[in-house]
Amino acid sequence: MVEMQDALHDGKFVVGRDAMTPPPTVHCVQWLRFFAAALVVLYHSELQIMRLDHTAVHRFGIGAAGVDLFFVISGFIMVHTTQRRDMTFNTFMQRRLIRIVPLYWIFTGLLVFLISVRPSLFRSSLLDSVHLLTSLSFLPYPHPVSGELRPLLVLGWTLNAEMFFYLCFGATLSLTLEQRVVALTLFFLALVGLAQMIDMPSHFLSFYGAPLMLEFVGGMAIACAMMRYKVSGTVVAMFCCAGLFLAGLGIQNGISEHPARVIYWGVAATCLLFSCVWYERVRGWPKLSLLTKLGDASYAIYLSHLFVLGLAGPLIASLGLFNAIGANGTRIILLTSACVVGLAVHDYLEKPMLTFFGRNGQKPRPLLK
Repeated sequence: MVEMQDALHDGKFVVGRDAMTPPPTVHCVQWLRFFAAALVVLYHSELQIMRLDHTAVHRFGIGAAGVDLFFVISGFIMVHTTQRRDMTFNTFMQRRLIRIVPLYWIFTGLLVFLISVRPSLFRSSLLDSVHLLTSLSFLPYPHPVSGELRPLLVLGWTLNAEMFFYLCFGATLSLTLEQRVVALTLFFLALVGLAQMIDMPSHFLSFYGAPLMLEFVGGMAIACAMMRYKVSGTVVAMFCCAGLFLAGLGIQNGISEHPARVIYWGVAATCLLFSCVWYERVRGWPKLSLLTKLGDASYAIYLSHLFVLGLAGPLIASLGLFNAIGANGTRIILLTSACVVGLAVHDYLEKPMLTFFGRNGQKPRPLLK
């Protein structure tokens, strides 16, 4: 990975620099990456709380919006980090594969081992050779138990979408920035429209043509707008209000993983990222090492948290803690546990692997600090 040097000067982005200069670091993105991971953890924590309290209902549907925020951030990062670099498709994909594949395969392998050893604990999972192969290949394929287009490590469905976006983005690297954003926008719009019009079973079309894919476009549009245009505070305030309104409306309507989530969570996530990036550009962004560190570890937190919740939930039950700490206390413990384990995975597993797979044995540095 190539480190983006800090190009902040007096709290503002330095503009008009040489084309070979690395793009500026966007600090707020790291905070938002952790925020997205925390939302997902809290969303899945509700399942443990419902097991601990059979009268409880899922009260954190907005946690699903963490995935939407991840997708918007991915679109932004890809445009932002390639804006001033001559990069080939092979180099681009090599860097993305190094970043994504090793840790995902390790946790998939861990799940395979656990299912093989204690299959009674995984009633919603079943080992199937074709399903496992497609899971490792980042291809959508029906889950042998649920029938949904989900890999063995169910969380990996988001990586299937990410990997497809990377392939499409890498294929347009020879275009100019504006041409790239326009081309990918038209492509995903056409893909979504085609999926809506064609009534025929197709794993690939139904998955890659989901409206959720348009969230990558939202992130790309933000990066392009912030790099090419001077945006007024009034415009940003309007976007911020629109995002808050849609998020509130989504909560009121109980939107969780409904296909309409792109209207609520997707647009709200786009408005949130837009507002934060603009604020950092104008005012700068505070630097808190813990939040930055948690942002660095967001991928490890995301991949490991279901394992953590699966252990912490029964442990809380066996110790009789739920009655003492209640649902909110349980949420805090589950989120904290997921963060602690995620940080450990990041420091002692993810970072050494990035070092090992880095070019010439050097440690790949994060795309964003």
